[in-house]
Amino acid sequence: MVDYLDELVAEINHSVTSISTLDFKAPGIFQNAIKRSNYDVNDLLERLVKDVDDERQAPLFTIDKVHKIPTRKDGKKGILDYLTERDDNLKRNRHIGLPEQLPVIHIPNDYYEKLENERNTKNRRLTRNDILLDVDAVTSSMSTASPTAINILNKKFKNNRIVTQLLSALKNGTVISDIGNGNRRKTMFVDDFPTEAIFEVLQEILTIWPSDAYEQDYMNLFSKYKDLIGEIETLQDEIRVQDGQLTAQRRSETEVSSGLSNVAQRLIAKEKRDIAKLESQINDLT
Repeated sequence: MVDYLDELVAEINHSVTSISTLDFKAPGIFQNAIKRSNYDVNDLLERLVKDVDDERQAPLFTIDKVHKIPTRKDGKKGILDYLTERDDNLKRNRHIGLPEQLPVIHIPNDYYEKLENERNTKNRRLTRNDILLDVDAVTSSMSTASPTAINILNKKFKNNRIVTQLLSALKNGTVISDIGNGNRRKTMFVDDFPTEAIFEVLQEILTIWPSDAYEQDYMNLFSKYKDLIGEIETLQDEIRVQDGQLTAQRRSETEVSSGLSNVAQRLIAKEKRDIAKLESQINDLT
């Protein structure tokens, strides 16, 4: 164990010695990586990284007359030299029509797929400013809505013609429609559409872009809507009951009226017979 640690210490010391030598410095890499500044702290950091001052470094490098970059006087090449030469080869190969070389750094397709997924996720996470619904008057309009939001909702309801027409009305204020009118077309406003369709759109918005504030407003509106539906159904039941009662009453009155009419006719007939009998008796007396 001790021998192994000694070997590690020796390797570290060797690396430190190598870094501190001028031969370790790659041509041009520090000119690209370190931004010179007037601050003393940066100057100290530059000297620490390079482990040499400019005056000692200058005799080791020269400026390449073709590429205008620092190169080592001893002829050894570094990273910048390799990249510069490769760039020249690429330009020459393109000019003469040779195939492209493989990239220095290959980025797998998974990386681009990840970026695309992140972009799609970001588009779905629209903020309150991206899509504004007037929850106090839902049927008014979608005052400001990003095209992305409208497109997402249209794709979701692409098979529901009523909802797609509603989305157009929400976006533009009105929509020309022939729903339920055969070939007759008319201008429809948001409040011309079924309330169920409006709540269906609101529910989908909450599913795609969850928001506690919107959810609370939606639940309040939906609760009021259900209460109104319940009251309407109750009133409709009462109307049906009263209509039945009125129908029965009219039938009864008709029957009573018919019965009274028959009684009156019988009484009149009886009175006529009595009158005729009395007239006959009077004639007999005379």
